[in-house]
Amino acid sequence: MRNIIKSGKKLLVILTFSALTYGGYAQTEPPPPPGGDGSTNTNDADNQLGGKAHVGGGIMILLTLAVAYGGKRFYELHKEVNA
Repeated sequence: MRNIIKSGKKLLVILTFSALTYGGYAQTEPPPPPGGDGSTNTNDADNQLGGKAHVGGGIMILLTLAVAYGGKRFYELHKEVNA
């Protein structure tokens, strides 16, 4: 029975990582850099590292995970103190 559970856990980890990396293959090529048509019009905001990428969604995910982890740790410590 334990071998089945171990095999199931390994399979779950492999499938999870496979699913997470699968989206990377579907990406399109990046657009050409601005001013590539021979014009001298360059905008500093377009040339900066990251361009005009939004970071709000990633920050919310990180904050949510941090709160969940903190809640889990608090629950575990609370359970140890009351045991």
